[in-house]
Amino acid sequence: MNVEQIEQTFLVPLPAQLSLSNLRGRVAVVAEDPNAENAPPSISVTATKYLDSGDPEQTKVVMRQDADGRVVIQTEHATIDEQGFHKPCRVEYQLRVPRQCSATLSCISCKLEISGLQGEFWLKSVSGEMILKDLDGPIEASNVSGAILGQRLLGKGSFETTSGEMHLSQCNFSTLKITSVSGDLIVQTEPGPGPYRFKSISGDMTLILPELSSYRAELRSLSGQLLAPGSPAYGRILIGQRSVEVGRGGPLIQAESISGNLYLPGKPPGEI
Repeated sequence: MNVEQIEQTFLVPLPAQLSLSNLRGRVAVVAEDPNAENAPPSISVTATKYLDSGDPEQTKVVMRQDADGRVVIQTEHATIDEQGFHKPCRVEYQLRVPRQCSATLSCISCKLEISGLQGEFWLKSVSGEMILKDLDGPIEASNVSGAILGQRLLGKGSFETTSGEMHLSQCNFSTLKITSVSGDLIVQTEPGPGPYRFKSISGDMTLILPELSSYRAELRSLSGQLLAPGSPAYGRILIGQRSVEVGRGGPLIQAESISGNLYLPGKPPGEI
């Protein structure tokens, strides 16, 4: 396989800052080995460009470090010139960064993976799968047609997808906002102060809280159903609006849809 590999290491202040944009390929960002002895904080980058996958002359890998210490990495490509369209090469990035690192990652057609970090995260993709693990800090993530899969996410969460599925498990969201058109949403979290807000056209929305959790849930929908312990026996149904209160206190859960259902599985307080 005909490839070009670029490696570079940047010494960074803490907390570190990373910005990366890619067109095609893969982006993997992981925390560096915490057992590295007396190593200064750094961001290590390996970029592999697959020369036969597009036009290597028009596909450039650019890396720099700004005055504030932020590391900026870009795949640049002149999509159209006087001879017409040129397809960008596939580029795979593998990065090791300090655990204390905020990241802004943007991809067009890429698989995006990020894990083990503490900071703030802005993640955007068009058609690749997004895999998020062990992130501590506020997250804003959007994906048009690829899935968003997450585990052990902590803090404020804001997610948006058009047709991709979303499955977030073993999380602890203090607040949550999710918007989708047709993809199904499944979120498992410890209850925080809330609110937890969902908006979908036709995709179903499932929020899994620990058993015996208290909460108040509201669904505004033309034809979607609110399916939860105590609903409809302890719930309220108005035209286009359904609500249920389970236990005392807990987060507010608000959902809007055209035809998507809101599922809240589990046992309510006091039920064995």
